[in-house]
Amino acid sequence: MTEPPNESTPSSGPNPNEPHGTNPTPGQPQYGQPSPGQPQYGQPSPGQPQYGQPAPGQPQYGQPSPGEPQYGQPAPGQPQYGQPEYGQPQYGQPEYGQPQYGTPQYGQPQPGSVPPGGTPPPGQFGAAPGYPAAPAPGAPGTPFSVGESFSWAWSQFKANPGPMVLPGVIMAAVGLLFWALIFWGSSWVETTTTNTVGSYGDTTYSYETTTVNGGALAGLIAVYIVGLLLLLYFQVSILSGAVRVANGEPIDAKSFLVPLRFWPVVGTAILVALIAFVLSFCVIGGIIAAFFLQFAVLSTISESRSPGDAIGRSFRVTSDNIGDSILTLIIVWFTNVVGALLCGIGLIISAPLAALFQVHAFRRIVGEPVAPPAA
Repeated sequence: MTEPPNESTPSSGPNPNEPHGTNPTPGQPQYGQPSPGQPQYGQPSPGQPQYGQPAPGQPQYGQPSPGEPQYGQPAPGQPQYGQPEYGQPQYGQPEYGQPQYGTPQYGQPQPGSVPPGGTPPPGQFGAAPGYPAAPAPGAPGTPFSVGESFSWAWSQFKANPGPMVLPGVIMAAVGLLFWALIFWGSSWVETTTTNTVGSYGDTTYSYETTTVNGGALAGLIAVYIVGLLLLLYFQVSILSGAVRVANGEPIDAKSFLVPLRFWPVVGTAILVALIAFVLSFCVIGGIIAAFFLQFAVLSTISESRSPGDAIGRSFRVTSDNIGDSILTLIIVWFTNVVGALLCGIGLIISAPLAALFQVHAFRRIVGEPVAPPAA
């Protein structure tokens, strides 16, 4: 006899009335589900890093390991990129003990400096790009100005009045002696004799004859020549002193008493006098000669030229600078005329002042250097 099945006893096989896979065995995971304790699909196991995440203790992607320098950073103790190593000069910097770029070495003059006793070059310092630099005071190339030349002459005269007026004082004393000799010598040159022709009643008829003493005449001519040489000597001395001032030389009592190149100046003065004498037959010939030859003596002294070369130099300078030369001649004449009007005593001041003005004007016109004004 067959026993009925016990309901408490589980069936050993699947229930044919239930769909396949809907009722898994107890304790077993459903289809597609992970077992207990196992990570879900796509999830890392416990203790494992997620996908794309570094393991514990490992640097993230793109990050350096501990102790390693970051990308582009130097290792510890190494200089950064573009930085020199310790003890090495930076790029563009000189090594230790070497002068920097543009800095002169010890004992070498700085750029633009003037060695002792040298002549400063034309100034370029501070010039804006594209614009010509203004010349330094006293440097060649400075244009002529009546005001500047006269101001310079007056400043130099005020700084050294004693040595400059000394030639004028001596010249005034020599001039008085010169005219006294002329007046005294004139009485020895001519001898007047009265000759009686006859008489008629109380009237006597006579005539006078003058006899020239040859010896006295020669002595008088000699006095004239000596006087002219003395006058020329002092004029050249004053002009030489003005040249020394323009050169920046120290001024003492001898500066305006000792002429420069006196005998070449005498030759130049003789040529100038002969040219002026020939041109004086014309109405304005003397003025023309005075204008074109006004720098001849100065050129002989200042530029050490021969008499003929100095005359040619003066003619070229005045021809190329007519306006400036006319102004120079007028100021020099006017200064000396004002001094002469003051009973001649004013020439003691006006003569050196006019010489200083002429020297400064000449150097400005021809572009030669000149000492700065006196403080």
